[in-house]
Amino acid sequence: MPRYLQLQGGLFAQLDARKTVEDFLAGARYALRIGGGNGKLGVASFCWGGGMTNLLAERMPEVLAAAPFYGAAPPAEQVAGIRARMFIVFAENDDHINSMWPGYEAALNAHIDYEMQKLPGTQHGFNNDTTPRFDEAAARVAWSKTVALFNRLLRG
Repeated sequence: MPRYLQLQGGLFAQLDARKTVEDFLAGARYALRIGGGNGKLGVASFCWGGGMTNLLAERMPEVLAAAPFYGAAPPAEQVAGIRARMFIVFAENDDHINSMWPGYEAALNAHIDYEMQKLPGTQHGFNNDTTPRFDEAAARVAWSKTVALFNRLLRG
């Protein structure tokens, strides 16, 4: 498992890290071949999954659009592999994830077309409606931009 995706404790710690990454890559490749699809791939996910969204965008040139929500940034030297149009969502109050932004931003600026949004007054997990951190207005804004990106790049 890439260092930036490692979690400690809970069920995540019980996963076989290499197998988990391979399973995600295999799942994404399978999604490209599903009957009725159009052969275009977008990825969006949250928290640990946001880091996995970054990983899929970095490792799979077939990913055309990616929206990592408050996910761990990949190492700067791996950003050049990203071909997807990125919509990167951060919470304003999320020191751990936000501390990764400066190196990520510099690498993105050198290689990638992206948009970043840090939503004011939000905390990590603001899109999760099962926690007190949920911010409905911010979640609606971020999700509507994600859907607009996917509609623009993945439909038809």
